[in-house]
Amino acid sequence: AAAQRDDLKMIKGIGPRMEKKLNDAGVYTFDQMSRLSPTKLQNILGISKKVVQSSDNFISQAKKFAEDGPEG
Repeated sequence: AAAQRDDLKMIKGIGPRMEKKLNDAGVYTFDQMSRLSPTKLQNILGISKKVVQSSDNFISQAKKFAEDGPEG
């Protein structure tokens, strides 16, 4: 069975290139993304430590989508 895939681009700040990096790392759903540590997310996306705020924000948005659904 094909794994469910969420549109990770619904997360503000995630574009097609970042979504592809996440997919390449095996992250396809908001739930999977919400379980990443900020450091792991930074490593996947290749974003600098200065963008810690963004990775925390991406993770909290992913958690919200995972819990409430994209409609919010």
